Amino acid sequence: MPSFQTKLKITGLKPGNAPESVMAAAVEALETRHHVESNQLDIVGGVPQLSLRFTVDDRDTRARTTKPGCRQP
Repeated sequence: MPSFQTKLKITGLKPGNAPESVMAAAVEALETRHHVESNQLDIVGGVPQLSLRFTVDDRDTRARTTKPGCRQP
C-alpha cells in the first residue's frame, strides 16, 4: 500500500481550542478512509503544525489517478 504524509499548519485557533484537539479531529477524519500510521504535533516558527502519515489502499489510488485529467504516477 502506498504511504503518504501531509503537513498542516494550524492558524486561527479560537481561545480555549488546543492544537491537540485539532490533531484528534484530523486523525479521526483521516481514519474514516485510510489507515493513519503516525501523527505528530510540532511548533514551527511559532505556529503549530500537524504531520500525518497514512496508507492508501492500492485499488483506491489507481481508481483516483485514472480519472480524466489526472497525471499517471
